[in-house]
Amino acid sequence: MNNHDYFCFHDVDMVPVSGCDYSYTAYPTRLWSFLSPKDAKKFEKKRGVLKPVSFGGGVVLFTADDFKLLNGYSNNYWGWGPGDRDMFKRCLLHNLKLVQYRGIYNSLPHKTVICSQNKKTLKSENPTLLKNREYFGSVWGFVRNDDTHISIGRVGMKYLTEGFLNPDVVIGENDGRHPKNDGLNNLKYRIVKHTNKKDYEAFSVDLTNKE
Repeated sequence: MNNHDYFCFHDVDMVPVSGCDYSYTAYPTRLWSFLSPKDAKKFEKKRGVLKPVSFGGGVVLFTADDFKLLNGYSNNYWGWGPGDRDMFKRCLLHNLKLVQYRGIYNSLPHKTVICSQNKKTLKSENPTLLKNREYFGSVWGFVRNDDTHISIGRVGMKYLTEGFLNPDVVIGENDGRHPKNDGLNNLKYRIVKHTNKKDYEAFSVDLTNKE
């Protein structure tokens, strides 16, 4: 990664439509604001003002230096879950300025997932999300975690409370889950295929066979 100035992390189900600027930016930048042209038109009709939201998912850019500083993304979220929110907290932890563009994307249709805060519902309908939330909370703390409910905070504007924006980690720096120990510096992978073309390079990697 030392040969590149910046990196873009891109959900495969988000297709750029307009205002999607992938050029270099000096700050961690979220490229999208709207998940369809229809949403963008509604926003413009109401003369809306962009409001800050949780950062880290969808389509985001990082300089190489910032990504190293953050120690990359956590390696401990498998499947859908709050890995993007973990990155948001990492940015807060390092006091990085976050930027949001007005890019319009089309979000491709995909299976609806259960996103409840009820533990019983998650155990039966989406145990992966429950596991990922439990991990997030073990690192950054919970809004609520009891016998019936689990909450790590929502990302809508009205939920961005002081507690949600608190960058403090609830574990010590010697803990393997701490952001300084979980990320680029403990990532293990095996390159399965490397394609080198005129305009790009592509790598297929195996994250399960770590030898």
